Amino acid sequence: MIEFFIPQEPRGKGSVRASVVGGHARAYQDAKSRSYEAVAAFFAIEDMSGRPPLENAVCVDLVAHMGIPTSWSARKRSAALAGAVRPVRRPDLSNVAKSVEDSMNGIVFRDDALIVRLVVAKVFSETPGVAVTVREW
Repeated sequence: MIEFFIPQEPRGKGSVRASVVGGHARAYQDAKSRSYEAVAAFFAIEDMSGRPPLENAVCVDLVAHMGIPTSWSARKRSAALAGAVRPVRRPDLSNVAKSVEDSMNGIVFRDDALIVRLVVAKVFSETPGVAVTVREW
């Protein structure tokens, strides 16, 4: 089992941008998405401790811990921490999952096509980040 925490506010995968330079089309990812995926990859590499990427089907569990707005009252903050109030705001949960999946490609597993089960949740937390658990099927 591979488990690690990405200690950064969850970020969704940004849209791929395209431009034409010198008559050639070029696709690129925005800098913030590349930076977030690099941080996530760092923690994945650290947890793998030199082990090779998994080659078989895997199950992935992700919990996106969203920061609580500082403007919220103590009462609303307590409700958020208790799970009574859920984070129904951006980033989209599916985009967070895609960003984390892509960061693990070639590190935790050979390719994200090996994911046969994905469970993703979004909760409020005092410690923003993404908890990642990967198990072989």
